[in-house]
Amino acid sequence: MVLDACSGAVMSRRHFDTANAASSITGYVQTSVRERSIVLVCSRDGTEMMGPSEMYVFTRLGSTKPIVFQRKGSFAMLGYKGPTKPSWIKVLNQAADQKAASLQHYVPLMLSEYRCSAKAEAL
Repeated sequence: MVLDACSGAVMSRRHFDTANAASSITGYVQTSVRERSIVLVCSRDGTEMMGPSEMYVFTRLGSTKPIVFQRKGSFAMLGYKGPTKPSWIKVLNQAADQKAASLQHYVPLMLSEYRCSAKAEAL
């Protein structure tokens, strides 16, 4: 799910079959997710077929390293696409024998680092 960081509006939602869609996920993040976007990502039962080169795209959303999905594991990320890296970015990647990845976090809208337009601030 993609949210506008200035207004909080839902910009898009997308589902991918992680076993077959590494290039689709990469393409979507690079071309469809706009700058100043809060991005929520979750995956369950990912496969090891997607290596770090395919999932390097998550570094564009604030991950410090490429994501390798765990076979039968789970993944959750609260990311941001923009020129800055907010402190609230979270990544949780769990193996199959661990509790399912789950994130709950407060994300402030309209921070100065997002560089929201005057129009967005008036909303």
